[in-house]
Amino acid sequence: MKKQKQIIDKIIDYSKSTVDSLIETGRDCEKKVRDQVHGGLNQLYHTLGLSSQEDLNELRKEIKPKTSKKKKK
Repeated sequence: MKKQKQIIDKIIDYSKSTVDSLIETGRDCEKKVRDQVHGGLNQLYHTLGLSSQEDLNELRKEIKPKTSKKKKK
């Protein structure tokens, strides 16, 4: 019985370690994605000559095609 408990404890420890490792990997991936997105946005702002997100939003409003809602009969 004691041997089984030791095996179970080892499995639990390994599982916790694996989960912790996966969580850390996920955080690293999230940070890399955030860095890439921020870098891309900064490059976009620079390329378009914009200084902020508000400028980008204004540009989107200008570019976005006007769509009219058709009335249902």
